[in-house]
Amino acid sequence: MSEELRIRSLVDCPEHAPLLAEWFRGEWDQHFRNWNSLKIITEFFTPSRTSAGLPVVLVADIDGKPCGTVMLRAQWRESHAHLGPWLGGLFVVPEYRGRDIARRLIETLAAEAGKRGYTEVYAGTKNLGRFLRTLGWTFQEMIGSDKESIGLFRWKPEPSGSDLNTKGSTR
Repeated sequence: MSEELRIRSLVDCPEHAPLLAEWFRGEWDQHFRNWNSLKIITEFFTPSRTSAGLPVVLVADIDGKPCGTVMLRAQWRESHAHLGPWLGGLFVVPEYRGRDIARRLIETLAAEAGKRGYTEVYAGTKNLGRFLRTLGWTFQEMIGSDKESIGLFRWKPEPSGSDLNTKGSTR
């Protein structure tokens, strides 16, 4: 049986914001441990008037059940404030991993970045470097040292007129 994957902007399904906030707190506990859902929603999911409508938060669902998210945000680290926008908050619910959802989220986000006129998108990651390379991202540098080192990657998205509301089948 084929399941239908749909990717939409959080603007089109704001009722999912509290769930995404819980995902963030669960996945990145070291950062969000002392944050309540409202603070996460306000600081990470609400577009800023000064950041050209960023962040853009995408939500993937299968047959109506949210299963993943990713965002395009203006800033990441102060040391790299000259770069942007940034891919962030990539998360797929464990039971849905291995179904190309992360790839589809990143590709949809990149298409949206191109549509908004961005010529580059950056990502910092400890463990997704190989995956990003398979999607055409290029390694730029290592940031930090030892256990705290993070790989910095860049992608030059193709300008696209694609619609955010994408649909497709998963395995």
